Amino acid sequence: MSPTHMIDTYVLGQAIRRADEAVNERFRAALRERTLAISAITLGEMRFALAKLRAGSAYRHTFDALLPLLCVLAWDEAAANAFGTIRAEQDREMVSEGELGAQVAAHALACDLTLVVRHTDHFSHIPRLRVESWARG
Repeated sequence: MSPTHMIDTYVLGQAIRRADEAVNERFRAALRERTLAISAITLGEMRFALAKLRAGSAYRHTFDALLPLLCVLAWDEAAANAFGTIRAEQDREMVSEGELGAQVAAHALACDLTLVVRHTDHFSHIPRLRVESWARG
């Protein structure tokens, strides 16, 4: 199957840590269906976070085992163009969710994927971006 959802770094971290059962259920189902993607930006953020852990960390092993099951999408011209539009709009509205969050949102938008994040309201100002939270409550 082709990816339908792009998960951000926070949600991926939750899934690796098994921190939220609702996220775990949706994550496992999407893995089975092969519908999950991550941005190359998320991959970089995860590698940075994991590099700060001790060498034998279970989180590192879990991530390395999961990575082949995820579609890692390269940052491309369409994503860069979407990012420029999103950042300009954020600047006009004096709203900012952070540079990397905006880049991942732009990447999901450019790839026509639903972005899975912790707080959907942080991305509600981005036209045409489909956003979901898999967490309960």
